[in-house]
Amino acid sequence: MRMPAMMTAAALAAATALSGCSAMNGAVDGSATSAMACGQLNITVSYRGDHARLLVGEEAYSLVQIPAASGARYQGEDHAEIQFWSKGPQAMLSVGNRTWPQCVPRGMIAEPFRARGNEPFWQVAVDGGQLRLTQPDSAETASAGYELVARNAAGQTLVADLDGRPVLLETAPQLCRDSMSGMAYPHQARLTLDGARLEGCAGNPDMLLQGVEWVVEDIDRGGIIDSSRITLHFLPEGRLAGRASCNNYMGSYQLSGEGLSVGQTASTMMACAPSLMHQERRFLEVLGAVQRFDILPTGALILETADGRTLRAFGEQSLNL
Repeated sequence: MRMPAMMTAAALAAATALSGCSAMNGAVDGSATSAMACGQLNITVSYRGDHARLLVGEEAYSLVQIPAASGARYQGEDHAEIQFWSKGPQAMLSVGNRTWPQCVPRGMIAEPFRARGNEPFWQVAVDGGQLRLTQPDSAETASAGYELVARNAAGQTLVADLDGRPVLLETAPQLCRDSMSGMAYPHQARLTLDGARLEGCAGNPDMLLQGVEWVVEDIDRGGIIDSSRITLHFLPEGRLAGRASCNNYMGSYQLSGEGLSVGQTASTMMACAPSLMHQERRFLEVLGAVQRFDILPTGALILETADGRTLRAFGEQSLNL
């Protein structure tokens, strides 16, 4: 596994000097800009005084600060349904009843998260300021507070001391596949422990699916009808919704250590042209049989069944107002 510019223990002193850095860049006039990821949705927020500018893909929205009990809360000037609430380095974005996954500076993984690797097996859980290490050759799980020594768009580095054993955990926001199951994860990871450098994956696979509306452009390598629209929207709590060609549908999905499965779907009962109805049936049939997913270097989402049928989709960088 290749990881760009990842730090080793020898570079720890240099990393410590970066401990104050983040994805927010400030200027002498008091303005600041933060590049963030809300799941698969990439946003840039520029602050100036009590105003902010939200950039999403090719869309730009003006925000104004409103009272909040904590943090800094903004509301759209022309679109009051837009709410952006920042607390420390993290933020929440919502439009009406729709809420995005937690927004974090690019390169950061929000707590709680896990990193893991195989051959030899290891797992690190990071939660509540604590780092917990599990290894099969140890009867107990070692735990200690950690220090964040570096964070930027290329990743983050945590250090801890587990009863005299220095631990260095580095993560980078690049697609990672589990070496045994093939499951996709949003971050690559490297654990340095007892002089050994162990490779693995980190983060929540849900973050590879949530945050954007996926627009299907191909059903089982046969394309789709021109000007038709098929979408997938992976929502919190395992909910799935979208447009199937003619009708809207809803259902559920589940991620396991082995892959992705889709539960039974229900849809509206509108009738359309026979060709659209046929395409809709094909789409729902493949969707219901999905067993795994992958993200291509182009950013395309691939959903695949056990017998090799596929759906291919691209994520829209949009608030879809």
